[in-house]
Amino acid sequence: MTLMKGIMLAVLLSAAIWCDLRDYHVTNILTLGGAAAGILSGLATGGRQGLVNSMLGWLVPVGLLFILHVFSMIGAGDIKLLAAAGCFIGPQDIAMATAASFVIGAAIAAVRMLRKGIFVRRFRYLIGYCAGLVRYRTITPYEGKEHTGNAHLIHFTIPIAIAVVIVMTVRHVT
Repeated sequence: MTLMKGIMLAVLLSAAIWCDLRDYHVTNILTLGGAAAGILSGLATGGRQGLVNSMLGWLVPVGLLFILHVFSMIGAGDIKLLAAAGCFIGPQDIAMATAASFVIGAAIAAVRMLRKGIFVRRFRYLIGYCAGLVRYRTITPYEGKEHTGNAHLIHFTIPIAIAVVIVMTVRHVT
């Protein structure tokens, strides 16, 4: 990754965190603009293969996570942020970063729910939700805010940024 691509990616991730912390929303202008910048930088630095790599980097998180969005388990902005980051780092690295972001996010969410005293309640809700999917064979949104408000939500842009930095650091160290 070139220095310029790294700077653009860092700006994208930082701006996304700022938007998310401000109002739990990552704007389309930011994610789609970031994706466009990633695709154009891939083309500029890698030619046709760079363009393909950037586009595949966008497609991997969208393909992997779309079903979670259907179930209201992840926001579209988070998927589009991962896709935009994928335009910069390519399909293999964004696949690893996506998996790592879920592990990091789960750890952050568990700590947050334990601190708020809602871990057991949220876990029971998850088990009940999964049982309902099996029993009724109907897709329903995963929400469950009625008893905990937003206390169970995390700013997922933070685990995404941490995961991207870890993957890119490991990639360049090895």
